[in-house]
Amino acid sequence: MKKIGVLFFLMLVFAFADAQPKNYTQMSDNEKTSTVNKIKKMSQSLKFLQTNFIQEKTSSLFSNILKSEGVLYYQSPTLLCWQYNTPNYLAVIMNNETCCIKNKNGIVNTNPRMFKELAKLILATVNGLGLVENNNFFIQYYKGDKILIRLIPSNKRLKDMYKAIEVYLHTETLLADMVKLEEVNGDITTITFSGKKINNTIPISKFSIK
Repeated sequence: MKKIGVLFFLMLVFAFADAQPKNYTQMSDNEKTSTVNKIKKMSQSLKFLQTNFIQEKTSSLFSNILKSEGVLYYQSPTLLCWQYNTPNYLAVIMNNETCCIKNKNGIVNTNPRMFKELAKLILATVNGLGLVENNNFFIQYYKGDKILIRLIPSNKRLKDMYKAIEVYLHTETLLADMVKLEEVNGDITTITFSGKKINNTIPISKFSIK
């Protein structure tokens, strides 16, 4: 029985070592508390955000990396426009609890489940609150050249979609520089943000669902 206990302990140690991201160390309780408070403060001050993004998806179904580019628009607290410009125009808009997809000709779908889940997730990483107050995930905090917050889904709906989600925050602005989505099927989507414009007013028409 003692040997079984030791073996189980070693398995936990190796599992933790494998899960810990390279070049990052887990935060202490005090560091975690300080980081959470800073993120909450940032969230309160963030009214508008516009940022470019590059999205790359690696999948066993495709030989090449699928790449798209666009612009994210955010207005506090729950308005989001996730606009793809290349290779084709497509906008995913979250307006409070309503989500819609628009192409260049107008609305093509309302409240699509998959895109709504993604929009909610992106919204949570943008305003920061989803990284510190989210019952849908087990949340781990790491420090390195960026602040890394690793989200492990805790409910069945998200566990069926994602294995883990990693959000890399800029150490000063506490805004996301990169988000990595690890899907249960092995696909990986990486979203890199650049050219952030903070608290510059954004036309309300960007978030229209009509």
